[in-house]
Amino acid sequence: MLKHIRRSPLVRRIVGRLIGIYLRLALRSARWTVDAPASSWPLMLGVDGQTAIIAFWHEFLPLVPALWWHARA
Repeated sequence: MLKHIRRSPLVRRIVGRLIGIYLRLALRSARWTVDAPASSWPLMLGVDGQTAIIAFWHEFLPLVPALWWHARA
């Protein structure tokens, strides 16, 4: 029975919207601290074709893509 409920398009749509609302709320309430000089931003954004290692707390994992979105804006 539970499998049937999880496969329901309505349930998936509702859960997807709830996750979206949560992520927007978390993104607006999270504080980003970038501890790097301004000259390293091109490296972190991959502009020069090089790679960089970015560290963040695991609890912010779903919000990390937004960091690039904010940094490019």
